[in-house]
Amino acid sequence: MAVQAKVIDLGQKSLGAAKLGLIQIVTPTKYLDQDLSFSPQYEREQFLKILGYLEKAIVQGCAMIVLPEYATSEEMLFALSEGRGSLWENLDRGEQKRSLVVREKLEERILVYGSYAESSEEGRFNVCPVLVGGECYFQRKLNVTQAEREVGILAGEELNFFVDSGIGCFAVLICYDFTDITSLRPGLRGNVDLVVVVARNRDAERFCHTALLESYLLYAYVAIVNEGEYGDTVFCAPVKGGRPVKQLGKNVEDLLLLDFSAVTLDASRESHRENFKTAPAGVGSHYLAADSMDKKSLVQQIQKSMAQVFLHPQEVHFSQTLRLEITLDQTGSAQAVLKRSDGQRVVSQINYPKATDYNDALWWLGRHIQSKLAADFSPVGALQAQHLVGTHLFACLFPGEMADFLRQFIREAEKRQECPVLQVITEEVDWLSLPLELLRDPDGGFLGLDELVIVRTPSSALN
Repeated sequence: MAVQAKVIDLGQKSLGAAKLGLIQIVTPTKYLDQDLSFSPQYEREQFLKILGYLEKAIVQGCAMIVLPEYATSEEMLFALSEGRGSLWENLDRGEQKRSLVVREKLEERILVYGSYAESSEEGRFNVCPVLVGGECYFQRKLNVTQAEREVGILAGEELNFFVDSGIGCFAVLICYDFTDITSLRPGLRGNVDLVVVVARNRDAERFCHTALLESYLLYAYVAIVNEGEYGDTVFCAPVKGGRPVKQLGKNVEDLLLLDFSAVTLDASRESHRENFKTAPAGVGSHYLAADSMDKKSLVQQIQKSMAQVFLHPQEVHFSQTLRLEITLDQTGSAQAVLKRSDGQRVVSQINYPKATDYNDALWWLGRHIQSKLAADFSPVGALQAQHLVGTHLFACLFPGEMADFLRQFIREAEKRQECPVLQVITEEVDWLSLPLELLRDPDGGFLGLDELVIVRTPSSALN
């Protein structure tokens, strides 16, 4: 199903540093009915707990506050945002007064109010309310789980891009949507500063690994807020060190506070900053470009990047996947296994690309390829840099027999008129972060741009 981009302009032209508040709370399974609706008998208890954490986040000066998936309900939304409904009538006068005070103070903030199952004329959806300045916007879950399908929950078709928010451009994903990040990445990359994931996920460790990788590939902040029993609420940034910025454990209820700046992040897209990693090839400042870009052009840019993935998906036939599994031994040497689904394989030692000219070319691409405002930008220079990076990558990852094995796989897929898939599997973030889309076979041209669909998968995701 094609996912459309919807741009929501929040009208805050200024951009500055901000504090993020991630609320990890426990929502026991008994709180949810069999159809995943929030049980009315537990709504008051849950609402008052949430109210307490909202008060803490407001005192701490949070500009954005986030709650987990299936932690709220429509009645909790009515009580907080409108002061009405059966839950509201069940609160005592003091509790209602607290809610009114919180609502007033939230008008100056962004509240990502978890999610709940909502019934509408279009059907049942898992929706995440985003409250900003007294307005409420809804993000529907784009990829529903089997359990959700069994109770009649449908998949949404629009991904909201919130722009001019005052803290940067952001998008909200609901749990299982994050497993489809490879498809969503072209639309998110270069268009958002922050990806917020509200989750109720037992496999929290895998999400943490993915968040760490995607924060670099998207070159954006990634925040995952998980249910408290499953834990691992996490905040990742494209910074050095290979670890999350902050993280909570399992069976914990807490407010995780983080300082972040879209301004600093965007500056790092254009040039190296001490704590940030060098931006991937093809990433440049989108705020510099936005100075001369009207809103219509911004909408078209986002919709075009989304369409690159979802245009005519029924016409694409994928071949069997070729897996490149990379492991490191105790000395740091890398061994690769390239194998097909029919059992054929080749094994070889491979090298991480470290050549000086490769790093220089990669830096040049990250600095200039999207920033046409740069005085020394050159299409010819960009192509030369891409050639150098891609060729060196290919030589390092596919030496000798490995290269022949890959070429044969591509030729066979072409004969069947299928799209070949290369799945790179490793637990090493530095290897997953390589600009694999620029792979260039000296005998066959750019593979990632023309021949292959490349998928990155942390090894832990397969366990």
